[in-house]
Amino acid sequence: MSGYVTLDGEVINLDGLTPEERAFLQRCRSAYDGNMDWLTFSLLAQGNENPVVRAEGRVTASVAAHPLYRAVWDLEMRLGIRQGEVVATPAEDTSSEPFLEKVVSGAGRSAREA
Repeated sequence: MSGYVTLDGEVINLDGLTPEERAFLQRCRSAYDGNMDWLTFSLLAQGNENPVVRAEGRVTASVAAHPLYRAVWDLEMRLGIRQGEVVATPAEDTSSEPFLEKVVSGAGRSAREA
């Protein structure tokens, strides 16, 4: 996977993740696919098991801006929507696959490519 599309259509490039960050993202993806309890997933995504959170000791502005954190936070929201804990806005696409194999630059915006 090299990219991630958020509920609101933003494309996050994941090419720069470290091996540890990629492993954590894969762990979160497996937990999401396995329909882990939303609260448990929230603690995983936002806790010290997340390498970018652990590096800062808490969620800071720089952590919140990191591609890994943004992707797992979006997974957390998707899982919350699926489990009825979070309400999706009309603009959010909850049916699309968020992970991209390839990110292609477009006219000011990245596009999906299977």
